[in-house]
Amino acid sequence: RGFVMANDLHMLYLVTPIHGCSSLQLNWSQYYERWLNDFDELDSAVWGAVELEDNFLHNKRIGRSGSYNADEKNKEWRAKRFYWALILRELVRETNLAEIAKGYGVSQSQIQVLQERSVYFASMCGLMCERLGWTDMQALIEKFQARVFFGAQADVLSLAEIPGIKTYQARILYKG
Repeated sequence: RGFVMANDLHMLYLVTPIHGCSSLQLNWSQYYERWLNDFDELDSAVWGAVELEDNFLHNKRIGRSGSYNADEKNKEWRAKRFYWALILRELVRETNLAEIAKGYGVSQSQIQVLQERSVYFASMCGLMCERLGWTDMQALIEKFQARVFFGAQADVLSLAEIPGIKTYQARILYKG
């Protein structure tokens, strides 16, 4: 259905492990409120591009899941993956781990597990793109792999990659 490149969310969705973070639990009511109040037009475009429907979260929030067939299970996995991508987006925006954990109802260690698994998954996706000759997609994935690894925005990534420099230090140096 298209690829939304106007913000980071769709790319982060692609580097979020498909099933690798099943231990992360989410609060459907909190997710629904975030979707209702915080999603902008671009977030909604990504939501549509990954083929999620507007009423899906509402139904999950009120406990209505209908028949739990393969299609419903697939939608739930895509919705969870989208939620994890939202968490990763906060991470690459250099948001403090404690703030992310509080805002998304997960622990800091769960965020770190998500981060590690996403970096690994992005590495595998990058290798697949290389083997298929999709060099432009490979370059995008590798850039986001580094951003997820360091929890950094693109403008400070080269500084964050210097051994011994933390992302917050890279931000201070960048603002100089």
